[in-house]
Amino acid sequence: MYYFDYKGDNTSFWSAQEFQGLMSQLAKLLIINIFCVSISMKNIFKKEANMDKLKKQELHLIFQDIIKGNISKLDDLYEKYNRLIYGITFSIIKNKEDSEDIVQIVFMKIFQTDKNKLPITNESSWLYSFTKNETLNYLRKKKQ
Repeated sequence: MYYFDYKGDNTSFWSAQEFQGLMSQLAKLLIINIFCVSISMKNIFKKEANMDKLKKQELHLIFQDIIKGNISKLDDLYEKYNRLIYGITFSIIKNKEDSEDIVQIVFMKIFQTDKNKLPITNESSWLYSFTKNETLNYLRKKKQ
């Protein structure tokens, strides 16, 4: 049995043995490629997990400093997390101007919150919930 590969005007024929050898080489290359991509993806996910861990640690330290009375850390919180809070609000209400207003409200309320009521663990979850609740409150007030 012969297999052929049509290339424009030329037609090449391979014997079954040649074809099997070619398929074997292609399979090996595919397996090597998949293995390399798999290793690359694992490294990417590890880096992302480490970045998430670093961001959570950074947020934790910022909140700890705020609780201790270091008010200048509120500036750090705003500079590093205002885009995140904007993204949360915008994903809920889909309005640029209202989202910007809510970001200001969220940071103003964090500034006014009693330091004893700020989180000492799970700060990222608290910040998300706080932002989501303030966004929903804003929507309720706007409807009235």
